[in-house]
Amino acid sequence: MLQTGAGVSAVHVNLAWIAQRGTIKGMHMQRPPSAEIKIVTCLKGRIFDVAVDLRPESKTFGVWFVTELSPDEPTSVLIPEGCAHGMQCLEDDSLVHYIHSAPYDPKAECGINPLDSEVGVPWPLEPHNISQRDQSLPGLADLQAVAQ
Repeated sequence: MLQTGAGVSAVHVNLAWIAQRGTIKGMHMQRPPSAEIKIVTCLKGRIFDVAVDLRPESKTFGVWFVTELSPDEPTSVLIPEGCAHGMQCLEDDSLVHYIHSAPYDPKAECGINPLDSEVGVPWPLEPHNISQRDQSLPGLADLQAVAQ
């Protein structure tokens, strides 16, 4: 098991190649007991990176945080457990590196629709190339009803 500088054990590592600008991926997370911390870095191109707090007990439930990631300013972002993660590709041919603190567990998958108007993420480009899986994720109101 690899330890990151952020004190997160790297249990699962992914690379995502995004061919076309405007493409949106997310908003994904894993529920307990497979909840995970993610560390996200853009190795090539540029991405608009978003985290949404989905912890029902949190004062910031439903609030999003956004930053731009690129290799020009080599920064990584840490996504805490209980926060969904998504991104929009701002340049063609972008490459994103993820470090996960837990192995992938398809039974623990969840998230919210990246276009949910209640969350209101201000995607900088016209959204397209959103997978059917991501489009079918619930909105925040539906997620909140299930969590209660």
